[in-house]
Amino acid sequence: SQGLHKRLSTECSKLHASEVTLIAELLAANSHLETLDFNSSSIGSGMSRISAAIKSKTMPLTTLHAAENQITVPLAVELVHALHAGAHHTLTELDLSGNPLFGVEEGGKDEYTTEFIETLCAWMQDGAKLLVLQLVDVALCGLARDGNGSYQSQGITVLNEMLSSGSVLLRSLNVSGCKVREDDTHHLGKGLVRNRALERLVLDKTALMVQQLAR
Repeated sequence: SQGLHKRLSTECSKLHASEVTLIAELLAANSHLETLDFNSSSIGSGMSRISAAIKSKTMPLTTLHAAENQITVPLAVELVHALHAGAHHTLTELDLSGNPLFGVEEGGKDEYTTEFIETLCAWMQDGAKLLVLQLVDVALCGLARDGNGSYQSQGITVLNEMLSSGSVLLRSLNVSGCKVREDDTHHLGKGLVRNRALERLVLDKTALMVQQLAR
């Protein structure tokens, strides 16, 4: 049916590099797809090809799920630039959960950086239509799921500046697993007082209404 042509899902398929290349080539020539679900597809460096396809502006992309794909900081930054160029006025939902977006990996490297979140927030403040954002278990505060790394508050600060700017449309934000400390949570709440769009925020698997944080 026509509806099926608007959604592509490879969830849990563990794609090989050649398959990712083929999919990227097909996406670059597709003018109907609105939803891409790549969750747990082991795309890794192949995300660069997917980003190139998105940047081509052929798809009316509204939803991108790319959780658990070994997307590193450079790949994530490239993706955001591609979304800015190719899906700026259409993308409303983005899920990049379970990727080392801040340079801290489970049992691996600990090279914390806020480059990704700074790039993402800059795009969102530049008129992005994003309404739902999921960044679960991405070491936002410098700590991976297994505890690797050390606590950092810079990511929360950047996020807070974006949310309190009053220039973003985001309604739902899930940063569960970020292991944010109480003082940073309080700081985040103060910033949200100036936000008129966000309706739901999830911190460490606890759903909170924005009004609760703003008290």
